[in-house]
Amino acid sequence: MLSTLITAAVTCGSILLITKLQKRGVGAMNELLNGPFFFTGLCLIVYLLACRLQRITRKTWLNPLLVSILILIGILSVLRIPYAHF
Repeated sequence: MLSTLITAAVTCGSILLITKLQKRGVGAMNELLNGPFFFTGLCLIVYLLACRLQRITRKTWLNPLLVSILILIGILSVLRIPYAHF
């Protein structure tokens, strides 16, 4: 439970940092977001977190695929990344 909360806090902090860096127009951040491994890694991390959430709660409606899709939609919306770029 504690590790899940820490992971969620770190993820939220990372999203806020990425958002701030994007607003400043940092070139390295643009290169990171345009690279092929960022979104692949993001999908994998979100899916593994969703699997962990379902395993901890043992709720069938917390399907890892559904939860990860909803989280990814939220991340793309917050960062204003178009789906075509994803």
